Amino acid sequence: MNTIDTTIHPTINIATFVLDEDKKVLQAIAAALENEGIAYQVFRKLEPLMEKLHPDVHICIIDHIAGDGSGLNAMKEVLKRNPQCFVIIMSPDCDTDSVIEFLNSGASRFVKKLSPEFISMVLKYVKEGIAEVNKVFDHYNRISREIAGSRQRLSDIKNGLRL
Repeated sequence: MNTIDTTIHPTINIATFVLDEDKKVLQAIAAALENEGIAYQVFRKLEPLMEKLHPDVHICIIDHIAGDGSGLNAMKEVLKRNPQCFVIIMSPDCDTDSVIEFLNSGASRFVKKLSPEFISMVLKYVKEGIAEVNKVFDHYNRISREIAGSRQRLSDIKNGLRL
């Protein structure tokens, strides 16, 4: 069985934002995230979320009708500011056309809201998002080290030619 490394990288902050107008849903997701030690903030409206959106927000969980009526527009606004954000859309209505529209517009995952496995699926997808962020961060660090090594070798070559 393949396991996903969901350990939060010690040198980066990973924040999760949750957008839904339903207070009970927000409370359930918040309790689950808190129980897992995952940093989060909850919002009932898009405007305050957008005001607090910053580069360390790597995961957003958005209700399909959130953001004053259109979760799709809310998701697009988030992705416009944070293109690499791992977006999880939640909806009680999982018709194929809606799922495809959200996924084609940039959603990373789609979860059926209020199903018996709803919270466990949200946590699973958040952990997948953490794993993706870690993978990108590790890749970036590897490339940065390679570039630094190349610069050092180039500097050594230049210094050798001056002798």
